[in-house]
Amino acid sequence: MKSFLTDLGESLTVGSLPWNLAMMDLRLLAINHTVRRQRDAMSAALALINADLGHVAVGFVRPALDERLWLEYLAPLSRPESQELLARLGRYDVFRSISAQRAYIGDDVMASLWYSSEFLTDLDARTTMAKTRLKELSRKHGWSGLLPPTSWIAAQVGETALYEYLHSATSRSLHFSVGEVLRSAWGSRRRNIDRQTRVPCLSGRVRTRQPVAPVHRDRRRIRPIS
Repeated sequence: MKSFLTDLGESLTVGSLPWNLAMMDLRLLAINHTVRRQRDAMSAALALINADLGHVAVGFVRPALDERLWLEYLAPLSRPESQELLARLGRYDVFRSISAQRAYIGDDVMASLWYSSEFLTDLDARTTMAKTRLKELSRKHGWSGLLPPTSWIAAQVGETALYEYLHSATSRSLHFSVGEVLRSAWGSRRRNIDRQTRVPCLSGRVRTRQPVAPVHRDRRRIRPIS
């Protein structure tokens, strides 16, 4: 991966995107962002590998998959169609994020962050309008629900098999998974703790190659210290 990133840096230059061009076709902004983010993700994955934490880098695969599928879906659309879709999705995402923030921290803190009372008063109406326009697009394009599921996007571009494979492979790295809990713990039939057991910590990190309990090693076996 290190040599690949070196070659990529020498062969690919991602420059500044003139704002007027981005506003004329938001797909250009999506491509620019995706290339930059995936390049950063690969650099971060290499750093994790060098720190013996390569398993954590699996979490970078999901957004890379989503971005590839979305760009493939957007490419054949006409500019007005893609512009309408991206603009409405972006507008709803902004209002949804601000509404969630407001519900968590309250209007007083929102005011301290320079959100005007007029904006907060109109926020619910703007969010509702954004939802209404997305529902119109869902009927136009044919997806079910408010937002287009990635599985639907994958089906539109003929990549359902790829989506299902990588979605399954990465879900356990992004969400709580009993399967991941079980496959990450190692031991022996004699109930001795193996030295490579991974122990979930309260901080949310994973402590690797540390025993669950203090152990004493001799030539015959590993046994808990009594």
